Amino acid sequence: MGMEGIKERIGYYKELLRLFWLTVVTIGGGLAGIIASPSALSKGNILFLAVVGVVLIITFIVGISKLHRDITALIKRLEQEG
Repeated sequence: MGMEGIKERIGYYKELLRLFWLTVVTIGGGLAGIIASPSALSKGNILFLAVVGVVLIITFIVGISKLHRDITALIKRLEQEG
């Protein structure tokens, strides 16, 4: 892969990283809203949604760390070729 391909992939990963962070913030905000205003839901539903929210946040954080490693490796590769 040439330098242009590496730069293109870094740009793609950066956009994906932003999307993942936005998703984590959105899920966290929704989870906080559900917990702060439980009047519309039963306790069992709140617990279920809280668990699902936490699992999703952890999944996306793992994805963010993988993307960060991939971006760092591509930047190092770009520096070595350049």
